[in-house]
Amino acid sequence: MKYYLTKKWFYDILYPLTLGRGIKVCEEAGRAEEEIYRRFYQKESESFMIKEKARLSPLDANDLPWVDRTLTRSGLAKENRQALKSLLWKEIEARNKKGFEIDEEAIRRKFDNYLDNKLKICKQLPQEILKEIADIRV
Repeated sequence: MKYYLTKKWFYDILYPLTLGRGIKVCEEAGRAEEEIYRRFYQKESESFMIKEKARLSPLDANDLPWVDRTLTRSGLAKENRQALKSLLWKEIEARNKKGFEIDEEAIRRKFDNYLDNKLKICKQLPQEILKEIADIRV
């Protein structure tokens, strides 16, 4: 049964594997050229680096509006919620005062690992699809 080039296949198979997230049509993907891959790698690497740096950067207590909602839904008494919130803010302040360095090389390794895993998953696609792909890395 050939149903894998349909929306059903995309949402049933690819999307749950996280391949569907961020898939974009690349007009240049029909050609297997190293320059295309290098540009793709550079663009994706920079995007990944920006997101990771933002994730690892110092926290601001005002950037966590979900904390109030989560604590309210928890069913805890108001005094306990305030105590937990106070502890969280103190932890954030202590973490921010401590200072830290962002290890760009570690982020780059994490990105390379992410790409390797994605490539391994892509290689599991049916042969009929793989024959149509010029460069699976792009």
